[in-house]
Amino acid sequence: MSERVALVTGSTSGIGAAIARRLAREGYAVALHGRRSAADGHTMAAELPGASYHKADLGDEAATRDLVAAVVKHHGRLDVLINNAGEAIRIPHTDLKAATPAVWRRMLDINLIAPFVLTAEAEPALRKSAESGRPAGCAGCHGPRRVIRSEGEAERGPADPGPPRQASRGVGRRWRSRTQAGQAVQLSARRSALFVLVTG
Repeated sequence: MSERVALVTGSTSGIGAAIARRLAREGYAVALHGRRSAADGHTMAAELPGASYHKADLGDEAATRDLVAAVVKHHGRLDVLINNAGEAIRIPHTDLKAATPAVWRRMLDINLIAPFVLTAEAEPALRKSAESGRPAGCAGCHGPRRVIRSEGEAERGPADPGPPRQASRGVGRRWRSRTQAGQAVQLSARRSALFVLVTG
């Protein structure tokens, strides 16, 4: 398929759904992901042109790896990965023992390990996309963080006033970055979202 494909994790509600709908309006075929209601996922996929829905628990490493493979198998390519899914478990300050090692492992698996596994699994498809002349994108949506540098660019930190910092400040703001080939990429950012450009 010639259309660009974007995988957005945690995209059947909230910020993830808003990102998915925006990408669809920009002409992307969106691979939706969720782990709870498959019915909601399939309903949303039916509303977006070329979209698909994939159910996976990102706390399961094997399921996380299989997610990328399923998207590439279904769409034939992957151009953008947005690691939006996350999990926060509320523990009362008066009951700290409830924050068991199992709770911490669950949050680390979903919020830290899964995004890395997804990015590593998606890398070959993203590089293939970049080599074909299409900029490939990878994004995380867990608040302002230090930015992974793209090739040929210096690493940006929290004090850097550059585009990624601006992108994390509000709904609908945009930033531009350029690949070494001089191609412009413009991505829409939601509140607490940070977009990172990955070039081949």
